[in-house]
Amino acid sequence: MQLNQYKNIVILGMGKTGFSCAKFLVQQHIDFVINDSREQPPMLSDLLAIQKAEHIYTGGFKRELILNADLIILSQGISLQTALLIEARKNNIKMINEVDLFTTYATAPIIAITGSNAKSTVTTLVGHILKHAGLKVLVGGNIGIPLLELLAQPEPDYYVLELSNFQLELTHNLNAKIACVLNLSPDHLDRYENYAAYVAAKKRIYCEAEIAVYNLDDKLTYPEYPCRTQTFSLTQNTMGFHLLETKSGIYLAKDKEVYILATILKLKGKHNWENALSASAIAYEVGISLKIIGQALINFTGLFHRCQWVATHRGIEWFNDSKGTNIGATHAAILGLGSCCQGKLILILGGQSKGADFQPLISPIKKYVKQVIILGEDALKINNTLKSHTIITLVSDLEEAVSFALKLSEAGDIVLFSPACASFDMFNNFEHRGQVYMDRVKELIAHDCCSDV
Repeated sequence: MQLNQYKNIVILGMGKTGFSCAKFLVQQHIDFVINDSREQPPMLSDLLAIQKAEHIYTGGFKRELILNADLIILSQGISLQTALLIEARKNNIKMINEVDLFTTYATAPIIAITGSNAKSTVTTLVGHILKHAGLKVLVGGNIGIPLLELLAQPEPDYYVLELSNFQLELTHNLNAKIACVLNLSPDHLDRYENYAAYVAAKKRIYCEAEIAVYNLDDKLTYPEYPCRTQTFSLTQNTMGFHLLETKSGIYLAKDKEVYILATILKLKGKHNWENALSASAIAYEVGISLKIIGQALINFTGLFHRCQWVATHRGIEWFNDSKGTNIGATHAAILGLGSCCQGKLILILGGQSKGADFQPLISPIKKYVKQVIILGEDALKINNTLKSHTIITLVSDLEEAVSFALKLSEAGDIVLFSPACASFDMFNNFEHRGQVYMDRVKELIAHDCCSDV
């Protein structure tokens, strides 16, 4: 795709993605206009520094602008079901996003990773393993460095990219060396017509991929495009990457060859062992030996806000899983930590539920959770689903939730903050939410220690 063949390029959206696309086109000396539905989009002042004011349109999508375009570059926050975009597609106006821009200019092979949960952890872990093996790697996309900014850096041996379903919706030419769908569970159902549409968006990652790495335990992740495959699994131990239990413990294994004892990893819980298996499968297909993969796994401590250990006090462990913004993430966190907890879990959840059904949490809650503490915009909705199956307390804010969890817990218990919801009802983002939780935990522990003096 040659951008200079298009005469009327319109970028839609002035958030981080739109600004990144605009900055890239300026660097390529490509003319464009940019449009946002908001009066004061977040990156407006930055855009005014690189683009003429008369080429910047705010306060609503401009019909004439969009329908006269011959190329629309769409930010990932804007739905394809927007009325003007439906009309533009009917008029055969070409639409792309930042992924297509990136792949047009990138020359190094791409490792592309998506999934409903754990994609940030696995993407980071794959980058960590490849760097440990001596390869030059750039990690980015939906995590860390925006896609187009990666192109400004020296060419690596591999790009390792986390891609969201929004980024994959319009992707036409990803052509990944290795593509992986980690898992699929209902999410963003406020954006899609149905769950099948969400799944289809995720699985576009496999299109034209050379190698597909998928989850044997989740049939929805199976590739439907012809390519070489590799698998990982927590439950099947006959092929691919899996757990293998021996007299000396539980190991990560490839086929029948063990390569590291699972219990010595700093990543705790079976859901994190699954993350290690998927990252191992990807690294193995790059050509890295099991020995080096095992060495790299030992040194990986995980990511902030993703089942992150916060503190241990009076025999009670506190974990921050603020990145658990959907049901699948919280389900995995409960099972992962519950299976290695000496006592019971106290679960803190709630926020904006994005139309999710909380029924799938009932079974793991009944098995592992002592009590559920709920807060946020959709607290009553969540309470109505879970109240017949566990003890529930509704609280007004996160500080109150942490204080109440401290009163409930006893030695051997784990307090797990895994909201299963978006954060925007009470916080700037999931990072802000997680930091508030951690600060409150440490504050209460410090106060509790002082009271003993």
